[in-house]
Amino acid sequence: MKKILILLACLLPMLKGMAYDFKVNDIYYRIFATETGIEAEVTYNNDNYNSYSGEVVIPGNITHGEKSYKVTSIAYNAFKDCINLTSVIIGENINKFSNDIFSDCTALKEIIVSDNNPQYLSVDGILFNKDKTELIIFPNAKSGTYTIPNSVTSIRNRAFYGCTKLTSITIPEGITSIYQEAFYGCVGLTSINIPNSITILSDQVFRGCTNLKKFVVSNDNPRYSAIDGVLYNKNKTKLLSYPNAKSSTYTVPDGITSIGDYAFSDCIGLTSITIPNSVIEIGNSILSGCRNLQKLSLPFIGSSIKLQEHLGYLFELRSNYKAPPEQGYVIVTYGRDVFGIYSYYIPLSLTEISVMKQANLSCRYGYGPNYWYYGVFNGCSNLKVANLPLATSIGNNTFSGCKNLKDINLPIATSIGEKSFYGCTNLKDVSLPSADFIGKYAFQNCYSLEVLSLPVATSTEAGFLDNCDKLQIVLLPKVRNIDILRFPKSLISLNIGSLKSLSSGILSNSSNLEELTIPFVGTGVKETAAGIQGLFGDLFGTSSNAEMKATTQYYQDNKAKTYYLPANLRKVTVTEECEELQYGAFYGCSTIKEITLPYTLYMVGEKALYGCAGLTDIYCKGAAPAAAYDNSFTGIRVTTCKLHIPYNTTNLYKASDGWKKFFYMQEEAPLTVNVTKNILNAGIILGITEYQQGAMVNLSARANSGYRFKCWMDNGEIVSEEDNYSFTINENKNLLAVFIPVQNENSLIINTESNAVNFTWKTIDDTNEYILKIYSDIDMKKEIASYQFDAKGELVTRTASKLSFRVTDLKPEVTYYYSLIANDKSNKTLSEQIGTFSTTPTGIEDISTSTNICIRVEGSSLWIENAQEKMISVYNLQGVCQTVIHKAKDMEMIQIDHSGIYLIKVDKLLQKVIIK
Repeated sequence: MKKILILLACLLPMLKGMAYDFKVNDIYYRIFATETGIEAEVTYNNDNYNSYSGEVVIPGNITHGEKSYKVTSIAYNAFKDCINLTSVIIGENINKFSNDIFSDCTALKEIIVSDNNPQYLSVDGILFNKDKTELIIFPNAKSGTYTIPNSVTSIRNRAFYGCTKLTSITIPEGITSIYQEAFYGCVGLTSINIPNSITILSDQVFRGCTNLKKFVVSNDNPRYSAIDGVLYNKNKTKLLSYPNAKSSTYTVPDGITSIGDYAFSDCIGLTSITIPNSVIEIGNSILSGCRNLQKLSLPFIGSSIKLQEHLGYLFELRSNYKAPPEQGYVIVTYGRDVFGIYSYYIPLSLTEISVMKQANLSCRYGYGPNYWYYGVFNGCSNLKVANLPLATSIGNNTFSGCKNLKDINLPIATSIGEKSFYGCTNLKDVSLPSADFIGKYAFQNCYSLEVLSLPVATSTEAGFLDNCDKLQIVLLPKVRNIDILRFPKSLISLNIGSLKSLSSGILSNSSNLEELTIPFVGTGVKETAAGIQGLFGDLFGTSSNAEMKATTQYYQDNKAKTYYLPANLRKVTVTEECEELQYGAFYGCSTIKEITLPYTLYMVGEKALYGCAGLTDIYCKGAAPAAAYDNSFTGIRVTTCKLHIPYNTTNLYKASDGWKKFFYMQEEAPLTVNVTKNILNAGIILGITEYQQGAMVNLSARANSGYRFKCWMDNGEIVSEEDNYSFTINENKNLLAVFIPVQNENSLIINTESNAVNFTWKTIDDTNEYILKIYSDIDMKKEIASYQFDAKGELVTRTASKLSFRVTDLKPEVTYYYSLIANDKSNKTLSEQIGTFSTTPTGIEDISTSTNICIRVEGSSLWIENAQEKMISVYNLQGVCQTVIHKAKDMEMIQIDHSGIYLIKVDKLLQKVIIK
């Protein structure tokens, strides 16, 4: 315990600001022990600093009481905030001090050093080291232009810190290093010239130079370069510093891979910045102090796509210890320690953000089991628009507390974490088209949420819609389980058509409901939805509600219950989960005007729709009418209620009990399948016809010569890679049949020369243009030539039904790849032909005379020996490639199908052979 108390006693003066020991001639000193004895250090009065004014002379030695001390150092912040300090004279024994000693000494004009000081030198009031190779401190009050002496090779950190009156600086050849924050806050500088001798530029060298418009870098500098006034590394892959006053919007060039720490710091005029997806590293606090930034687009948030951070990582992390909140910033608490709270400072102006590459938006803090999810945008109350086009999941708390968020784009996100949108009180309309999982309390306290669309979600957790009391439209068509006791009064439209169970009274508060989609009629599960549980009213309950319509329903033993249904409920859809309507299912539901019944329905029980006098339309999806009783539809106005039935089923319904009572039957249009081919002439599609709902569709793709079938696609997704594709149809479909050309299987005639190639091809009916492209790589990505021709043969030689074109300026003995595309007037692809060819050599070097590689012909077979690990190519005399072996074995056999003369190429060596 005694040791702990001693340690705290030692720390106390430090925490109070290094209190002085005594004062001599208006200078405050603190004494300390060294190996050579007790020495004195110049310090300050108290934590308010501003301890000195006018001229201060620091002696070499002082006497206090009966003791003398050598004055050897100046304490950190000793002269901090001394706004009236004009001159400091440093004695001969000073050998140590921090560059922060004159922080914010705005009136300081000169620093003078004793000639006897062995460590330091002053020239024109500027402080250098003794041999004048390092510039240490430039006084704040010095103004105008300044040329650094030629002897200087380095500029110490903070050397020009806060020199607001400096208007121009000349950095001579010979300076190699400029250290951290050297020119911080030099607001008078407008341009910086970096000589070729500079090899070290530390972080934040030019931070706070709010009028700096450009960097100019010598072409001979080995480490740095500039693009349009912005500072980069030499090979232009890393952005180092953006001039504070350059422009209000900036797009980082594509191809840049890294952004340095503090690269855009204090760019107060910057309102929009776009960082491309080529960037794989982002430094710390790159946007610190960008207090007017409004729009930000970047590939990910964090130091890399794998090391995700809170949005605040891009801005600034500060300690609030004895520091008041700063206006114009959102302050997001990050953590705390004994010195206080640490917070991110994010500008209020930032309202729109796009994250263009990151798939999983999630960040957490802590290690092992002791971690928590903080949320990438947690607490960012400034955000209004978030665009996350490639996010596949968002972690817990991602947008928690983003109370001004109004627009969110998450088109492919499949998982929404716990409390992801907790407290987003201005969020009104949310559509998550790909989300399958919704975590606990995901939308809790979204008080303004009116529309929620989750078309593919199958799983939701507890409380995901707690306190969303303004919901009007909720679409949950695929959700199987839901933990909601009551939907809110505000609800107008609800789709819960796949729930496995429905609880009694789940809609008892929903007095404004107009449209409802349910998996079956009743409560519990569909297998037990009989008696009271099989009645529509049980969803709404028996509690009296003056805003709802009292409806009495009977069940099979003639007992009755009075339920309270929404007075404006007009439309009810029962989904394919339902197979039977129980006795009296919709008994007395006279407000309903439209009911849709699924094709899976096989039984309509007695009095199932009894007394539904308000019905004007019934949509039956089944091609075979469900069995019904004579009294199933009693009370419906069968002379005016329209029965909508599938295509070509009128005779069946007119012959069925119950259904035959309806006077007006209208057949719906048949379901269709529309198939588009990516290449119109690539093949044919068989099996297309018209269908009833629930029918089986059987399609078949047949590729034409020169093509092969690849896959069937539906709404951008591959649904089958088989030629034959079968599925059950419930709605109209638009499919894409994808064909791909087969290399060298086409009718093109190719004749090659050493540096040219001639193409001849048959014309294709209905063609508007031909596009010929030449590539240098097998993946056909490195395009070296492209030609476009019209159907009349412009720029080509036309011979009857053939076209030809000669490509020149090719290299001898090089393998090329080509594609020839024919498009019609609507720019649809009629055909595509691909292949490869090789230009001939300028002079043939016979393999047999130049290497030990052996080639022999046996019938229609080629035998090649001693070509291990080499590339073997076989060409006909027209230059068309017949076979390629990329890494040959010691012995290779190649079968040749047609007789003729062939060129065998092994790496760059050639030999002719004859196949008989």
